[in-house]
Amino acid sequence: MDNNIGIASLMERREGKIGGQNYFYYTNLGVVMVMETPKAYGRFRILSGPYYDKIVNKSNRYEEVMVTNFMSFKTLSDIHSTTKIDEILKIMASYHKEEGRYFVYNYDKNSFKSINDEDIIRQIEENAKNQKLLLELKEKGWQ
Repeated sequence: MDNNIGIASLMERREGKIGGQNYFYYTNLGVVMVMETPKAYGRFRILSGPYYDKIVNKSNRYEEVMVTNFMSFKTLSDIHSTTKIDEILKIMASYHKEEGRYFVYNYDKNSFKSINDEDIIRQIEENAKNQKLLLELKEKGWQ
């Protein structure tokens, strides 16, 4: 089994405003199947989900879409063959737990940090509702 095909979390970069200031945040869209491109470490072709067949980078904060938490099917198979089903369930639960959550990029650690501030989360969700409403009005020709 290849080491370059597996699962990963799909992150989408979004922009918003809080207190008049622009900011970027990331939403975890859930688990997708990916294949790491053979000639470029850290580049993946998405094999499932809304960005099917798109090539993305691993944890590149400038990309619209990126993958994190890559785990090859071989690794999952090795865990399975050693009868560690509980370990696989824990891994999948941790991936699912982050789905729909919001993150910021931690430049010092070159990784994502979960947004836990309820006021910021509320503002992100309010901005998303307003953007969706504006898009719907624009599509109907009301704006």
